[in-house]
Amino acid sequence: MKTFDPTLREYVIRAISDDYESLELILESVIGWAVERAGVADKEGTLKALVGLIEDGSAQAYVLGRDARPVDYSESSLDDLWFYVTPNGMKFLKQFQEDWQ
Repeated sequence: MKTFDPTLREYVIRAISDDYESLELILESVIGWAVERAGVADKEGTLKALVGLIEDGSAQAYVLGRDARPVDYSESSLDDLWFYVTPNGMKFLKQFQEDWQ
């Protein structure tokens, strides 16, 4: 089976591009896309890709309540965080959208 580590960033940004997503929902999407392409994805690699996107300004962590409130990413509060693409991330995302159709 192929490993899609270099493609995980693409999968993660795709997963958070249309709505706020929890890590659980991101994993579900990313693993599904990897399986469709005879690849593998896991929580560790997916989380690493997500953190990389946050660090380069392509994704943002949020706490959801009445409104989405941007917060700093913290692994200790991972279960309470939701993630969404930033305007910078949308530029990255546009590189791949044609491939998805």
